[in-house]
Amino acid sequence: MAYAALRSLAQILHQTLNRDHQYLILDEKQQIESLVEKVSSIQDFLENSSQKIKQHLERKIRDASYIAEDIIESHITDRIRSESARFDLITGCLWKCRTIALNPADPDKMVRISIIINARGKQGMPDIPTGYYGNAFTYPAAVSKA
Repeated sequence: MAYAALRSLAQILHQTLNRDHQYLILDEKQQIESLVEKVSSIQDFLENSSQKIKQHLERKIRDASYIAEDIIESHITDRIRSESARFDLITGCLWKCRTIALNPADPDKMVRISIIINARGKQGMPDIPTGYYGNAFTYPAAVSKA
């Protein structure tokens, strides 16, 4: 059970380094790389230790792994929320729901979402010339695999 928890933690750490690197500062990246090495060492230790030692440490290792996962996921979620607009988060949720509903046969298929918005009276927008209504349409600036 502890080994599975460590594998899950290692997977979260690798995903964080590979996918969420734009949200990490250098010090955080170095800390995560250090954690990856430590998790790997603990996995090796569990594979090569006696059954008596495994039974004693397994629960502690499993619990620590789950706590570490929760902390990492919470930290990244907080970072994303602080740097993302509400519109970005809602659009991401809509994209995810749409992708699930489409249920593409090919998981590598690119799935897009387009949003039409009312840009009238928005802060930072220039006054809209006479004859225009203020609706805006944009093609997706980002696409992702299903």
